[in-house]
Amino acid sequence: MSEEAPLPRSLVPLPGESLPGLLLRLSHRLDQPPSVIAFRSGLTRRIGIPTPVNHLLMLAPQFRPRFSRATRVPEHLTDGLTLRPLVSRYPAVADALTRRGRQSHLRPRSYFPPWIFGTSTRYCPLCLAGDGSQIQLRHGGAWKTTWRLAVTFICLHHRIFLQDTCPACQVPAHVASRKLSLLPSPTVAGLHPLQCRNTRTDLTHCGDRMDNPDHVINTSTPSPEVIELQHQLQHLLSPDCDPTSAFAVFSDLQVLAAIVQATWPATASVTPEHRLADAFDAHITAQQHCDLTALTHVQRGNLWVTPPLSAPAMAGLMDIASRLLALPPAALPQAITALLGSLPPPTASGWGNIWTRLRHDASPEFRTQVMSALPRSFRVGGSREDASWRIARRPALRTRDRGYLPEHIPQWLPDDWFRLAVHDTSPKAMSRSVTYRRFVAVQLVQIVTGFQLEEAARFLGIPDAWHQAPIQQRKLHSRSRYRHRTEDLSVSLESIGRHLAQIESPVSYRARRMRYSDWTLSPEEWASMTASRPRQEGRHSPSDLLIHACVSSSIWARLTGSEWRLAPSILIHFPSLSSLDMGGKQAEAVRHRIRHRTSPYYRGLGELINQVAAAEHRA
Repeated sequence: MSEEAPLPRSLVPLPGESLPGLLLRLSHRLDQPPSVIAFRSGLTRRIGIPTPVNHLLMLAPQFRPRFSRATRVPEHLTDGLTLRPLVSRYPAVADALTRRGRQSHLRPRSYFPPWIFGTSTRYCPLCLAGDGSQIQLRHGGAWKTTWRLAVTFICLHHRIFLQDTCPACQVPAHVASRKLSLLPSPTVAGLHPLQCRNTRTDLTHCGDRMDNPDHVINTSTPSPEVIELQHQLQHLLSPDCDPTSAFAVFSDLQVLAAIVQATWPATASVTPEHRLADAFDAHITAQQHCDLTALTHVQRGNLWVTPPLSAPAMAGLMDIASRLLALPPAALPQAITALLGSLPPPTASGWGNIWTRLRHDASPEFRTQVMSALPRSFRVGGSREDASWRIARRPALRTRDRGYLPEHIPQWLPDDWFRLAVHDTSPKAMSRSVTYRRFVAVQLVQIVTGFQLEEAARFLGIPDAWHQAPIQQRKLHSRSRYRHRTEDLSVSLESIGRHLAQIESPVSYRARRMRYSDWTLSPEEWASMTASRPRQEGRHSPSDLLIHACVSSSIWARLTGSEWRLAPSILIHFPSLSSLDMGGKQAEAVRHRIRHRTSPYYRGLGELINQVAAAEHRA
């Protein structure tokens, strides 16, 4: 049978089921090793090699068609088997799918941030036992995607703490012998999806059933307050919650959790959940007594930002962090100040990226409260660069509240905003300057956050390469470029700031950039758009693919408030093509024709761009 052919039989994914769970159930139904199923569904290049664990983050576009054909899972449902739907609401997923300082297109990395379990999973034995249906009696219940998240520690259906190790071999569940493998023991056939696949020292496999109800007899029962906390966290993960708010709350909790871990037991009195505090204390004790030389550089660097695998210990940490977060505005800085005596310095190994998280992702009110309590060393890095170089990257105005948030700044300023940045005394070239337009947007972020140029640019989705290139090739300049227009710049920023403060319902462009970070106009959508709009073909007419790419980037720019240059490439839909000249004369001519509606065809495309962008905004 051809390797491109569909599998002989398939299974409908269960609600909340993860990609590894579906592969294990398909393996059991077809009586084949999981590695064969992974190969047949296009996830590996050949049988026997590890399936990359980053498929759990998202199925990249080049894998989806074959996976969908093989498993009969519709392409639009494949994201539900991964963590991809959480990218705009769970910071660790965003970290795993994007890189700060790079163009923010989604791409699964071979790195799992601490708040995602990439090498093992928690589980509920009672959920694994299934719902009693014939198909689940045969192949078991779902290994759920959310069990891979640190913030999921209770099964809300059965109201019990999740397990994290196999009771028989005492090894974390689904731990892969190879660190970057999606499945444990992928070449082993004959094991039920609910049997432990961990390898013993004698190279045999544990095989203990993970759905044994006896495994939950000796576990403690969470209190109603902790169950309510899990409900609140689960709500943040659901589509019913605004993703921007969820992202900020999770960021706030991560910052507080790191502070709690680094200063323990200073916050032990915050929680009345003494059993959970004891479980968390056991985690910290084990952490303090571990051999640091045996840890990798990444593990040592993330020591205080790595949450416990144990569900009760994690519940204790989240209970303390959530109680601190719920303190009145004046009380939180006092609580942080009280911890300063036991707070390690910002340069200590163990903080990971937590201070970047605070500056970039935390909610504005929380960020202000925590920053006001921390010593200056936590707020300003110990940079040794030349003073003039540092000054050129600072905000042009004193940092203060100006009535708008950095989230309200688009990367590409609307025309009416940018007109406020150009004065009668300004050179005419400035009114057309793309680099100056970018610079003003970056400054608008800087003057309300205190970010350096690099941080503000990353916040807007601008890649580092734009301001790190040789000066003649830079697409974003620092203040030194405009040092002769300091007074005009100050007046411009104040004017735009006042305009922004008067907008009643400002748009969160940051949320839009995150939501549409990998959006492209698919070939099917493009064909549907243009089916009734034939165009005149001439000897020098641009290709249909180039027009498709220009329209896709134009819609993306409208959706996100960004430049077309940062738009994801449509080539993800055409794996056989390696490049497309989007900066060439033909592409520029297409964009010009769309912008100025130079013919009925391009006038129609302009109208379609408006319609698609409006429809996406309403979705």
